Amino acid sequence: DLTPVSYQLVVIAGSQVLSWDAATNGISSQAFGNSFSIGATSSAALTPTYAVSGGCTLAGTTVTMTSGTTSCVITADQAGSATTTAAPQISKTVAAALAVQNPLLLSATTTSLTYNSSTPASTALQISGGSGTGAVTVGVGAGEPCSVALSGGIWTLTSSGAGTCHVSATRAADANYQSMAASALVVTVAKASATLAFDSTSKTVQFGAAFTGPTASTNSTASIVYSSSDTSVATVNSSTGAVTIVGVGSTTISAQAPTNANYLASPTVSYVLNVTAVPQSLTWNAATNGLTSKAFGDTFTIGATSSAGLTPTYSASGGCSISGNQVTMTSGVTNCVISAAQSGNATTASASPITKTITATLMAQPMLDVSASALNLTFNPITPEQVTVTADRKSTRLNSSHT
Repeated sequence: DLTPVSYQLVVIAGSQVLSWDAATNGISSQAFGNSFSIGATSSAALTPTYAVSGGCTLAGTTVTMTSGTTSCVITADQAGSATTTAAPQISKTVAAALAVQNPLLLSATTTSLTYNSSTPASTALQISGGSGTGAVTVGVGAGEPCSVALSGGIWTLTSSGAGTCHVSATRAADANYQSMAASALVVTVAKASATLAFDSTSKTVQFGAAFTGPTASTNSTASIVYSSSDTSVATVNSSTGAVTIVGVGSTTISAQAPTNANYLASPTVSYVLNVTAVPQSLTWNAATNGLTSKAFGDTFTIGATSSAGLTPTYSASGGCSISGNQVTMTSGVTNCVISAAQSGNATTASASPITKTITATLMAQPMLDVSASALNLTFNPITPEQVTVTADRKSTRLNSSHT
């Protein structure tokens, strides 16, 4: 008989390994809020199971990032089957990244303001949008004439001068979101209108007299500038408005506040300044004033004085002639009329002429010198004797023959 022979056959379960599919393998980081699918394959063609930990959640094969700073760890397992052993677990770390916020919107109730020194112009700012819990900050460009402040939950922009203000708003980053800046908002602050108060009534002053011109006032911070239209009549201090009279005539004194950083130029306001010449009068000097009459042939000096200290000119008519201030009587019966005049100069008016009448008188003749060539004659009826009688007055010879 044969003795049976046997052997023991041991059948062991097959092994398996897991590997991430290409899409999952390519994932390195995901931002907060992102969702993505994962997948792994088993070398035994069995279905893996998944789990997550850290900053994410899992629903089936969909992972959602719940943090922008805590990484997400995903794992895959396969427990095996009756014929396949469990696979070693595989894992993958997906780095967390901050998400981009929704757009941050910045606007203003008005973007056009006008400078006001007493009540600064302002406007409310409206900020909306963005994401997360980051703080909102608002500012303006360095050196710009505006400031912003938060009061009662409302951002307000207030102007401190005229110009352009570039307003910025930013919501800061938090654990899940990057920081977000709004598009810049431009607010324009226009220059204020300037006013000028100035006495514009015409003024008249005599040359040489004291004159104090009016001064102007303005609401502008610009320095007022003064000017004169005719500096040959009067000059004016451009800063103070003080007037210096230098001639006779008319000039227009004007004042204006020019434009500056915060104010427009003011209107120009003016007054007319009329400068009149100094009047003068003439008077005869004592010697001339004492003249009443002059005889034919007399020569005498006349003179007058001007209240302005100017030199008069002289003329004569009637029975006399004049050279300079020397008058000669040319008649003993026709009166002599002397006149004095002064035409003035650039700053002095002409004087009214003055006259004086000198009565003409006859010249007293000198005594005649009478002589004869003989004082004793003898009567001769046949040949009468003759004598020459001579009469002399100055150089004139009067001859007379008598029988």
